Order: sequence, then structure tokens, then C-alpha cells
Amino acid sequence: MSVCRNLSLLFAAMLLSCTEQPAPNNPIPEQQTQTVIEHPAPVAPTISAGGEQLAGRWSTQHPGQAQFFGIPFAAAPVGNLRFSPPAAHSPRPGLQQATDFGPACIQGQGNPGWYRMVAAGMEATDTVIPELTDKSEDCLSLNIWTENLGGEQQLPVMLWIHGGGNRNGFSHEPNYLGHNVAAQGLIFVSINYRVGALGFMAHPALSADSDRGVSGNYGLLDQLAALRWVQDNIAAFGGDARAVTIVGESAGAGNSANLIATPLARGLFRGAILQSGAMRMAQRPLMATAEQQGVALAAALALDPAGDVAAQLRALPAQHINDTQRAAISAYNNVVEDGWVLPRSARSLVESGAHNPVNLLIGSNAQEWLMYYPTDSGEAQYAAALTEYGGSRAASLRELLDATGLGPREKRDLLESGHGFHCPALTLASAIDSHGGNAFVYNFSRVRPGAQALMAYHGAEIPYAFDTADDWLPGDAIDAKLTASMLGYWTNFVKTGDPNGRGLSPWPAFDSETLAYIDFGDSAVAGTGLRREFCREMNAVWDEKLAALAAD
Repeated sequence: MSVCRNLSLLFAAMLLSCTEQPAPNNPIPEQQTQTVIEHPAPVAPTISAGGEQLAGRWSTQHPGQAQFFGIPFAAAPVGNLRFSPPAAHSPRPGLQQATDFGPACIQGQGNPGWYRMVAAGMEATDTVIPELTDKSEDCLSLNIWTENLGGEQQLPVMLWIHGGGNRNGFSHEPNYLGHNVAAQGLIFVSINYRVGALGFMAHPALSADSDRGVSGNYGLLDQLAALRWVQDNIAAFGGDARAVTIVGESAGAGNSANLIATPLARGLFRGAILQSGAMRMAQRPLMATAEQQGVALAAALALDPAGDVAAQLRALPAQHINDTQRAAISAYNNVVEDGWVLPRSARSLVESGAHNPVNLLIGSNAQEWLMYYPTDSGEAQYAAALTEYGGSRAASLRELLDATGLGPREKRDLLESGHGFHCPALTLASAIDSHGGNAFVYNFSRVRPGAQALMAYHGAEIPYAFDTADDWLPGDAIDAKLTASMLGYWTNFVKTGDPNGRGLSPWPAFDSETLAYIDFGDSAVAGTGLRREFCREMNAVWDEKLAALAAD
């Protein structure tokens, strides 16, 4: 898985709206007499989009920046629309206020837990982060930041797809606010999508109820609906529908990889930035397997298998479905190979060149998994991870990892981060490069002052790339400079398909021979041969797993 003033306000700002607040007026001493001249409030920015009149708000940080929040891009997926592809939103009559973020989709408390974990790692108090309460099934909305209303030239568009394991997350988390990105000459869009069972559940009864005979993938279909809304409406906000770049982190990056692969996204974007997530390369959730999981969940929900299971699923409280799924079945975070959204695996589509043509910026963080391991993890856990993730290459992977001189906990992190993030990123970059797209690869290794317990943790790069670091995140002049550089690279890529630009250290294009990349540590430094030997072994493990799946 951006910007409230201190830790005690972090989630309060999430839940209320995280909008920027003007500084208080200086009080007038009582003994002074002063004529107060009242000025009319500025007229709210108003546009027509999606068949509606929308009234937004002006930024208090960036003069001339208009912000439109909580815009529906699809009908509320409730009642008979639950467990269905997103339907068209019916325009509402009259002027609609678009000044507050919409609710998060139905989920658990994973995101408050993640922020508490990060806060604890920074030795900041985590007890004031409340639970997420502003959530609803009626959640399919998006937010737009723009400084180009009425502009003569349309600007490129960055569309953000949040992370959260496809179980949690929402578009307006503090790290994800777009005011500083939009100030660089872009239109910034962030979207919600259904998560958990409500976003990804398949079941034979739901498939039978579908015109296409399949179920699942609702969360990815939500993302496609948002992209189509942008194609139809972003010009009203000063955006160029021909110049959309999708950006995602963690599950949002995995979803972005699937969007690159699916034929349903043809023509909806031209570039993609994937942060800490690519293809789940050996996970091929076939429809039959996903439906079996759905049957297990229906049993956990005590549904009558002899009755209308689809109707029963649509009648239950949404939060109850989510909570039961989390307790009984940990899955429902994967896109399904259904013959429609994904005709075959994302890896197969991309490696064969049957994907949507894109330029790609992709990378991962040096210690993606370390924050999730107990501090007393030792040799036994490391050995177990080698058995689980090393396959027939466990011995050679151990030799490479032992040569690093790291402790067993850190070696386990490198192994599992390589399995899930580092090596899949290189594989996807190689596939894009081999089929005519430009690819740029990064490794993020910066450790904030006082963050040695977390190191370069999962999600650490986001406030750098979006310039959304909260005050409770420690930082120094190095962090300020790195933020300016990464914000520049990211926005340049959205504008041109190339992150390079004036004042930035050169970032070499990736190819499968040189494995060129840039490292974001205390400074931005280019290099070659990124994890060559390690990922050669790990990719062989992936190939073995895929061969075994094909044999089944």
C-alpha cells in the first residue's frame, strides 16, 4: 500500500477528507478599532462531466488548482448489482457538490494496522490512529486534481490505483493525495475499486447468473470502468485522454500488470508505473479453482446450497461477507483467468506480445517484507523460506544469499522480496522491452532517519514520488532532495514516456542484457546488472512452478 499535519490527525484526516486547511486568521486585539472589509468567497470551480454539473473546491496550497472529489464513475454495486460488473452511473439532476471524498469500499482494518506498524517502526506513537469507519458498498468514485480548467492545451493524466492486497485501501489515503503532482503540470486522478470477496469472489451460482458465464474480477472491472470514464470526461478537466498513465503500488501495481495484459483495456492508457508489484507469475487462479473457494465461503456463510445462492449472497450484509471471508478464507485478492478479462495468464499475454502497448517504469524496495517479520526471526525461518520459495534451486539460492553477509532475517527478506517483487519486475520489464516498449527500472533503498527497524520498507517510496510525506515521518535534506528528484522522474515519465529531464541524474533505459537501472538511496545512482544471478535462479523456480501448473 500523503498529508495531515501530525500523527494524531493522520486517520482523522483520512476519514473526514484529508483536505488542505487554510491557516487561521490572526486575531485582532480588543483595544484596536479596525474596519473589516468582507470579501465575497471565491466562486467554486464548476464543470460538466458525466452528464452532471459538478462543483469542486480550490486548493489552499496551490492557487488556481481545482479539486473535485467523490465523483461517481459507475452505479453503486448494491442489490442485484453486487457481484456483477460495474453498471453505468445515472446522472443526478442539479448541481452536485464534489468537495468531499467518497467512502472507502467495504473492507477490514488492514490499513489502520499498516499505518500503526509504520508509526511504531518510526518510534512514533501509534495509539491515536482510529479505525476506518467511512466505508460503504456505494464506493465507486474518483477524485481529480487539476490546474488546467479551460486551458488551451490538454495535459497528460496520471491515474492512481491504490494498494492494500486487494483486501484493503482507498483512493484518498494521505499518501495518495495529488495536489503536489498536479502542480507539476499533470492532471491527477485517484480511484476506488471493490476489494476482498466483494471485489474478487467467484462462485458457480454467480457464473451461472452472468451473461458471460464467469464470475470474479469485479475489482479489476471497476478499474476499467474508471479508465473509460476518464476517456469520456477528462477533457472537461483539462486532461488529454490520449495521454493517460496508470500508476499503482503493491496490489495496485499487480492490477496494473493485469490491465497491461487484458484486451479490455486496449486504448485506455499509454504508460504504466508499477511500484512494488508486477505479475504474480506462478499464481494462475483458474475459474474452477476460484469457484471452489467461493463454494467454501458460501458454506462458511451458512448459505443453503439447494437454494438460490446468488440471491442469498446479494441479500447478506456486505460487511458480514467481508468479515467471514477474512476469518474463513484468506484468498479473494487475485484476478481470475476467466477467458474474458484475462483470456490466459497475464505473464503469457505479456511475454507473447499480446498485451496493450505501453512504456513502463517499474521497481521495488530493497526490504519489501522485512517489516512483517518478527525481530526474533532466525535461521529456522530462513531455512523454511528457502524450502518454500527455492524449489530445486534452494541450494544455489542459499549460496548467493549467504554470500551477502546478511543475517538470517535479512536474507529471508531478500529471498521473499525477490520472489514476489524484485524478479517479477525484471521479467515484466524484459517483456515490455522485447516487444517495442521503453522500460525503466528502479531499486529504492533509502532508509529514513530513525527507520532502521523498517529499512526501505514496502510502501516507503510513495511519499517521495508524490511529495506527500507527513510531519511524523522523519526526514532530512537528503529526503527533501530525493523527493524532488523522484517527483520529477515520475511526472516526466507521465508527460513523455521517459523519466529523464533537466536537473535530474541520467536514468538509463532497461534492456535484458545490461539490466540497467537507477538506485534511489541517499542519491540517485545509475547501475547495471541488477540482481542478475539471483533472479536467474529465481526465474528458473518460477518456470518450474508454471510447468507444474500446466501439467495439472
